[in-house]
Amino acid sequence: MKSFTLTIDVEPDAKRKSWNTSNPISFYGVHKGVEKIQSLANRFDAPVTYFIQPVVLYNQECVDFFQNLDGRFELASHLHGEYIGPNAKYKGPDFSGCNPGDRQSNYTPDIEQKKLDSLTKLFVQKFGHAPKSFRAGRFGSGKHTLSFLKDLGYSHDSSVIPRSKQFKSIKSPEPYLSNGIIEVPITIDSRRRWLRPTPSFSSIKEIEEIMGMGYSNTCCMLHNVEVLPNINPYCHSQDDCDGLMKRLEAVLSSAFKNDYLPVSISEVIV
Repeated sequence: MKSFTLTIDVEPDAKRKSWNTSNPISFYGVHKGVEKIQSLANRFDAPVTYFIQPVVLYNQECVDFFQNLDGRFELASHLHGEYIGPNAKYKGPDFSGCNPGDRQSNYTPDIEQKKLDSLTKLFVQKFGHAPKSFRAGRFGSGKHTLSFLKDLGYSHDSSVIPRSKQFKSIKSPEPYLSNGIIEVPITIDSRRRWLRPTPSFSSIKEIEEIMGMGYSNTCCMLHNVEVLPNINPYCHSQDDCDGLMKRLEAVLSSAFKNDYLPVSISEVIV
């Protein structure tokens, strides 16, 4: 059976022209953005995998929101290492106007491992259970990441962008096993078209073509803040957001039309 995964990188509100956090920091995109995405997914009885970064985990109102969310979903971890120790660039508690530009592959192995450990412990502290799935911020996983994830008890990773500069050797979006971790790449076809409803990425026609290619798993991604105007770099008007939601609905419709089984990331098999 072919599988389909809908994945959301969960971030605090950003600025209109960059991924820098809003100033003052706010979480409208968590409460209202996730609500919109989950409501649409519920219509299709499709689970959503939410990759949650440290600033959102630090905010108890956001944690409470996810603990009371209605529908099928998986909560997973998402490292933006500048927000968590050791050597956190932004120590909080105020994370207004921060630039989340770090890639964990640029850390020393010791620092990367300790940041992943800190993130995992924070997740357990907030939700009472360990995450099974992980995605690196900026898709910046490195050569040691999967080994560290395995040691921390993870089963799945979704940090690979096929055919990209940092993953030149990965040509296919098909899931694969590496270092004891199931890797679930973002779906990007041979023409470098993303399965992503964000403006400038995929049209409805392209989405339908990608979903019709017969991959064993398709992985769609976007950010929670993209479904609301002016708190992300891509959608600046309500029309932009409405168009994104129509394309996201097309992704879900195409999944069923092409006999994909909707699953969470940790349910993907190889």
